[in-house]
Parts: sequence; C-alpha cells; structure tokens
Amino acid sequence: MWKYILKRIVMIIPVLIGVTFFVYMVLSLAPGDPVQTILGDKATEEAQEQLREELGLDKPILVQYANYMVIVPKAVVEADPDGFLEHPIGCGPYEFEEWNHGNYCKIKAYDDYFLGKAKTENITFRIIPEASQRTIAL
Repeated sequence: MWKYILKRIVMIIPVLIGVTFFVYMVLSLAPGDPVQTILGDKATEEAQEQLREELGLDKPILVQYANYMVIVPKAVVEADPDGFLEHPIGCGPYEFEEWNHGNYCKIKAYDDYFLGKAKTENITFRIIPEASQRTIAL
C-alpha cells in the first residue's frame, strides 16, 4: 500500500510540471502583447523594447518558462528559514511594511514602481475573525 502511495506522489511531479508548461505555453501564445497592454498604444518602440528586456520577454520561450518556475534559492532559506514567510517582499505598486500575525498587515506605496508611485500611500488590512466585531469596526 505504501509503495503505491509513494509511486503516486512521485508521479505527481511530472504531471504538475507538464500542466504548468502547457498552461504557460497557452498563455504565452495567446493573442495580445503584455508590453503594449502595460504601456499603452502610444508608447515608443524604445520604451516597449526596454520593458520587454526588463520583463525577460526578449528571451527564448523556454528560458521564460524556466524563470516563471524559479524556486527560492537554498541559501536564502537556510540563512533565515522563517524570514521568507515573516518578511515577504511584496509586488506591484506596494511593498510590505509590517505584519502582525492574526491582527493586521500594513503595506506602503513602492516609490520605484515602474508605472509610478501608487496614489494611496498606506493600506492596513485588519484581521477580525468575528462577524459582529467586523461590523462594529466599519
């Protein structure tokens, strides 16, 4: 029985890689240009080429897929095992500022975001498990 379960677990790995590869290929071959979507129709050819390079879209499709599947380097995890979970980086126009488990999470506008700084400077997500307390907090 354990042999069967172990065999099934090992077989999941190539299936997951195959599914992610298939989904990535379908999305990358879909019509539309992500650079043009981000920058708009009036962007110069130079700006589009620069963004393509920053996003890695100028590389071969298999290199793009490998970058898509990147795993956190072992050295980062070994240096501080809980650090990646306790101090996430954030993405997009915001970065994490403070995180108090079970209470709140604060994010702030990222000054160097490529589309410009977000209009809202700070956002706090409060965790209120009880419905009546959530209503009162409004």
